[in-house]
Amino acid sequence: MAAQDEPALRQCLERILPRVSNRQSAIAAIHCRPSEASSSYETQILSVQLADGRGFKVFLKKYSAVNERARVITRQQDEMGQMREREVRVYQALLEDANLGTPKYYDLVWDESREIYWLLLEYVDGTVLRYLESNYWIAAAGWLGRMHGYFAGYARYLSQLDFLERHDTRFFSARAEAALDGLSQVSPGWVDRLATIVDRYDQVVEAMVAHPP
Repeated sequence: MAAQDEPALRQCLERILPRVSNRQSAIAAIHCRPSEASSSYETQILSVQLADGRGFKVFLKKYSAVNERARVITRQQDEMGQMREREVRVYQALLEDANLGTPKYYDLVWDESREIYWLLLEYVDGTVLRYLESNYWIAAAGWLGRMHGYFAGYARYLSQLDFLERHDTRFFSARAEAALDGLSQVSPGWVDRLATIVDRYDQVVEAMVAHPP
């Protein structure tokens, strides 16, 4: 965390303190460490120490720190902007009251003048799924099923939310094109092999966008 960002971070943590801890105590220190969960953007785990000796942790996502891999895949700055807006609004508008066990939304810091774009969430201790055995993957798939089951009852409401992506033919075709474009930048020798797969992709897309009778 840059020194110039510390006052804004402290102010934000003081603002969310009533939601995170029922202790009426001042913040004594803030310690940051990188998170293994970083993907498109840099993420950190904040360990907040209170003056009374207690403490808590917060998960911080920094939308101003973009992973280079994400830059290659998306390329367009406006697409990155849509990604971050979509994630923020999903936490704010969809997951907040869904009771699905997802991390709690705490706060958002959005200051274009200082290029500060932060999402603060509840820190959930655990292990990244890719490091776990297959039975944990099955459990994760079960949770995804419960999530889809929950939101299936809100299909009409979801269709009115303009920040959500529509998984239609255009969406899947664009992802295939983006994969080819990204691969051409990082490993050009593999493009022809992927292209032979993409050539048959239309049949797969038809199955994915088909609605049940």
